[in-house]
Amino acid sequence: MQQGRGVGNFVDIEHAGFKRVRPARVVDSDSETEEEADECPQHDERDVQRMQTLLRLIEFAVRNVPLSDNFLSTASPIYESLRAQTRYFFSKSLSASWKPEFVWLLKRTRAFRVVFAMPQAKAELQHRPGHCAVCGRAEYVADAFLELLGGDEKHALENYSAHDLNAAYDQLDDDDELLRSQANTRVPDMYFGAFALGRTCMNAAVTALLAKNFLSALFDDVRDLLEERLRDPATLEQWERDEREGNAVDALFDTRERAIEVLDRLALLGNRVRGDFSDETPSSFGRAAIWDSVGRRLATTPLRVCAARAHALLGLAQPTGDPMRIDVDPDEEEFADAPAPTEPIAKRLRSARENNGPISSRLRRR
Repeated sequence: MQQGRGVGNFVDIEHAGFKRVRPARVVDSDSETEEEADECPQHDERDVQRMQTLLRLIEFAVRNVPLSDNFLSTASPIYESLRAQTRYFFSKSLSASWKPEFVWLLKRTRAFRVVFAMPQAKAELQHRPGHCAVCGRAEYVADAFLELLGGDEKHALENYSAHDLNAAYDQLDDDDELLRSQANTRVPDMYFGAFALGRTCMNAAVTALLAKNFLSALFDDVRDLLEERLRDPATLEQWERDEREGNAVDALFDTRERAIEVLDRLALLGNRVRGDFSDETPSSFGRAAIWDSVGRRLATTPLRVCAARAHALLGLAQPTGDPMRIDVDPDEEEFADAPAPTEPIAKRLRSARENNGPISSRLRRR
């Protein structure tokens, strides 16, 4: 019998561009038969189990649970496989016609949202009427615009190995908190602006962003699920007791159902890379708490100002002295104008007792 290609190979990356994959379906009603459900192929059981292991790794990273060498030896190849696959999807989604500044921004995007716009509002966002801002071509204009929130590329989770995810998520959490904090007083430094794209470029850009942020989305999902659980005072008390006593911590969100859901999401992403945009485009991507804070600030910011920031970052001409202008060198590796927190968020939000030992959960009280 032929041996498998090893742990963690969800898709043969070399041939990913030649096969369209349909997501699995589960019979969820009495009226649907097994035969009808089988019209869509189920995921390989080994892939489901590997994804459950990956979800376990991600949850432990978010909760700061120390990981054993045995677990890391199993989980790391799975994580590395998915990381390689999403990087491949990202690179395949980029267009050679895009301005290099736009690709630079995509590589540093932490969250994005697609906002519907009436024709008059969309015209206000355009740098050149009837033309896409990132490729310059005259084409049908999408009925929405794209807003981007950035982050320090060095803190992007896809740049870290499985061994470093605990610390990496701390850094990402600090960046997210900085975005929320700045939004209380001004448009955050890492708000890249509002981009008026043509329909073709919009589909491709959203696909690239979904690929680039696929891993971070899994972390965000777990974080939201954990915070939902922590609303129960009894759960919070139990988790604090587990930390004090060093009790074993079990993963809560590594179920088979969630694993299949993530595999479905990955299959749909692969379809988008191959040009199938029939699935519904997400209206927002990134933690809801971030967009809630930033969105309130943007609600009082004129669209032309948001567009001016995007145009500046794309290197397009605009009036001098615009207060929203950000001068960015595409060759720079990081943002010099984004101040670091005076003290790590993780440290500020944990008690001194918790800082002196392993942290088995991120106990945020926002």
